[in-house]
Order: sequence, then C-alpha cells, then structure tokens
Amino acid sequence: MGGQRIVASDRLYLAAGLPTLIIWGEMDSLIPVRHGRDAHEQIPGSRLAIFPKAGHFPHRDDPRRFVETVFEFLETTKPLPLDSNRLRKRLRAGVQAAPAL
Repeated sequence: MGGQRIVASDRLYLAAGLPTLIIWGEMDSLIPVRHGRDAHEQIPGSRLAIFPKAGHFPHRDDPRRFVETVFEFLETTKPLPLDSNRLRKRLRAGVQAAPAL
C-alpha cells in the first residue's frame, strides 16, 4: 500500500511566473528531497530552501529557520496580481504552452 500516489508534476506549469517558495526537509522519508528539487526546476523563478536536518515537517523540525525563510520570502517578493483570465488561458492551453521565463 505505501508510497506516494498523487503527483503534481503535470500541473506545475500553472505556477510559472507565480511567486513560489518551496521548503523541503532533506531527511524527508515520505517524499524524497529530489521531488522538491524537481518541482523547483519545473517552476521558473521559484525559490527552494532545503533544511538539512528536517524531515517531512520542516516547520516543526526547524521552526526558527522556517519562519525566517518565509518572512524573507514575503519581504523580498513582489506579489503577482490576480488575473483569472491568464490562469484560464493557461489551463486551456496546457503544458505545451507554458511560458518560458
């Protein structure tokens, strides 16, 4: 029964251009850190923070670094204006039409 059954890799193109912070525990025994690295590569402009001594719950394993990382991201990232037409077009176009940033 074990193992990951749902993946988002076929939908990550939807996040292209969105301010995205990915925080991953390097010691995650449920979802390997390579999934975080892969997601980071598939979302142009995303930021990846890997917590070396954290597992599946980096916010619990290293709360101080987690809060500092999130605050730094919020302080240095310009929000993207909500544009439902852009998202609708991207959904209809599919992964082939994802913008290269």
